[in-house]
Amino acid sequence: MVLTDASALGANMVRRNRARQLSLPFFFLITFCGAPRASLRGATEALPSFVTEEVEPYVTGPRGIGRIRLDGTGDRVIFPPGHFIRDVTADGTFMALSDDDTNLRVGDTRQGTLRAVSQLAKRVSEAAFSPDGKTLAATRHADFDLPQSRQVEDDTVYLIDVETLAARELPAATDHWPVRLGWSTAGDALYLRMQEGPSQVVKVADGTRTELSQSEAPFPLRQNLLWGDHLTCATSGVKAVAVGFDEGIDLVAVDGSSRRIVTIDNGGRRAGCGDQFQALSLLYLTPHCSAVVFSFGRVLYVASVDDGRLGRLGDWTGSLLPP
Repeated sequence: MVLTDASALGANMVRRNRARQLSLPFFFLITFCGAPRASLRGATEALPSFVTEEVEPYVTGPRGIGRIRLDGTGDRVIFPPGHFIRDVTADGTFMALSDDDTNLRVGDTRQGTLRAVSQLAKRVSEAAFSPDGKTLAATRHADFDLPQSRQVEDDTVYLIDVETLAARELPAATDHWPVRLGWSTAGDALYLRMQEGPSQVVKVADGTRTELSQSEAPFPLRQNLLWGDHLTCATSGVKAVAVGFDEGIDLVAVDGSSRRIVTIDNGGRRAGCGDQFQALSLLYLTPHCSAVVFSFGRVLYVASVDDGRLGRLGDWTGSLLPP
């Protein structure tokens, strides 16, 4: 990276982190004045053997990216550490992954292999699979290896064949940076939301672009694994809600009544400015709404919806539901 001074380094780091907004780890520590020191009531080292749903989510942690059944069995690593999930095909076969240097790789979950997309080396911004899983669309950020004065954003789109990694480029139309990329459910168009400027619809066949007067897509989008509401039960409407950073997790019924299933103890006192506390990150309800998955203090837990029993998923720290 060519830099002129410390301020340029700081600016580039901020912009690189901004480009990775969807690929950050699934948990983080938060530090601010008045944050509580906290502990999780009832936490143990026991596996969540009470889970009966046959769910095998993707998990992340110091060992990399893996899968584990929610009862704590079947633990296995798929990809090595240093990768962040961008998207997964509908059948779970392929993953779009990036790293700290914003390289793009296509991972085969069956074989555990990783293949680099050379056209997006150190520049991937967003990535999303087509509905049929055969094409990976990707956008890029500015080239951070250039001096800051020469770094330019654009809205170039790459269409990458998942099997061969051959890439077709849809040339840039503006110098605006796409911060969200989505496929139409029909697979014939892409939706781009820009950091600045109007959103766009891009035709896959010929790259024709149409600027939108509204910010939302004018057609249904294939849901990226990272999008969507995973905290509302589809059958009952009950919603899992994180209550502050220092209270716990409530289940809120459609009539507004609530019930606490996870309690955080903070010892009745507030920490001083600069202290760290164990951040709560509520991830999802299981498909049949029998358990809640969340991370707390860099540990992945499962809580029973019925009685609040807790189980720990080994040394994994973050999780996503499979497609």
